[in-house]
Amino acid sequence: MDLIRTSTALFALVVLFVNTKATSPDPACNIDAVLYSTQTDDIYFFKDDMYARWNVKSDRMYYYGQTKDLINGLKTPIDAVIETDIFGTQKIFFFSGNQVQIYDHFHKSPLDTIDLNDFAVGLPESIDAVLFLEGTFYFFKDYHIYFMGIEKKKVYGPFNTSAIFLGLKSPVDAAVLNTFHEGHESAYLFRSAYLFSGQNYYLTNSTDELTPIENRWKGLLGSPLFAKCEINCNTVTISNDDWKFGSISYNMSMNETYTRSIGIKNFTKYTTDQVQIDYNFSYNEYFSFLQTGGVNVKQNTSFVVTTPDFSNIRDSINITKLPSGDKHYYFSYGIKTEREDTIKDHMLCTSVIGDRRKCTVFLNQYNIQVPYTIVWNHKVKSASCKSHGVTDILIAHIGKINEPAAKDMSDRTEL
Repeated sequence: MDLIRTSTALFALVVLFVNTKATSPDPACNIDAVLYSTQTDDIYFFKDDMYARWNVKSDRMYYYGQTKDLINGLKTPIDAVIETDIFGTQKIFFFSGNQVQIYDHFHKSPLDTIDLNDFAVGLPESIDAVLFLEGTFYFFKDYHIYFMGIEKKKVYGPFNTSAIFLGLKSPVDAAVLNTFHEGHESAYLFRSAYLFSGQNYYLTNSTDELTPIENRWKGLLGSPLFAKCEINCNTVTISNDDWKFGSISYNMSMNETYTRSIGIKNFTKYTTDQVQIDYNFSYNEYFSFLQTGGVNVKQNTSFVVTTPDFSNIRDSINITKLPSGDKHYYFSYGIKTEREDTIKDHMLCTSVIGDRRKCTVFLNQYNIQVPYTIVWNHKVKSASCKSHGVTDILIAHIGKINEPAAKDMSDRTEL
């Protein structure tokens, strides 16, 4: 009984008691298991027979694929996973049903396969998540938690999860120690962990409520791992203040009206028509001129254009079907502007003296480079929306008004 109290007290250091709302997780959105590997400094999210790889340094998902291509001979789906050196050398333990498969590295065959009951006597037939901290294992199953010290290898429990995590009404699907979080040197020092439940997570000792996974792991639920997941958009806060769009160059004749439609980088594209998009749009133009008509344009040439009129900027949603046979449709939010770039007096001004400009008529084409800086804040009004997203697609479609939208990605300009 003392060990139970000790383990419970220890785990109280790991978690912050929180008040959370009751949830009914959608199994299609549940994460099966999460692993932070010190071998690669990546986080691996497992779902069914697939995995997604999240780089810690860049804080982005950059790869997903079949689990069988990552780990030889692994039984899927994975229930839980942990990497630890408690038995002398660094090993990865994959829990699947009533079996535990032990590996020392990815892309290798298992070192050993043992029964779950041999690993920890007294557990149920399978587990949902596992953590290891300071000599104690913490196993999660349904609405319960179990403790096991490595010295006695005896399991204590079950205890109601809600008795340890006050207000947590839903099961913990996956868990991983926060040994990679920016600003945290070690989970062993700060006693923190990510606990995943349905579409939500909370970082212990850091928050007092569940947080949508999409707020922290942007694009994860939009990956093919979760193609059937209905994301609860009411809880998702989508914001970005650091997507700096590069310059877009195109040739344009004077007085022609063009449409610019800008996509989004590294973000889940939601298929819904009930999206309210609030944005700040910073627009600057500078010009570089082509040498045409025998006119030699000097570096100090100045050119005057009218101030852009932003009154007709409006939201747009572009729909693209990928040409590779993918059945998903990808939606990207963007903004669309329709206005004329008018050259003042249609003159090329080669010098400025006081308020007077010495100008030459210039009626040929010019090259315009448009650097965009966009800050996005999305507020989704619908109760739920379907996510069929992919990440790291930054697209720009530039063309004349009434020009048909791009039909596939080959028509898009990737920056």
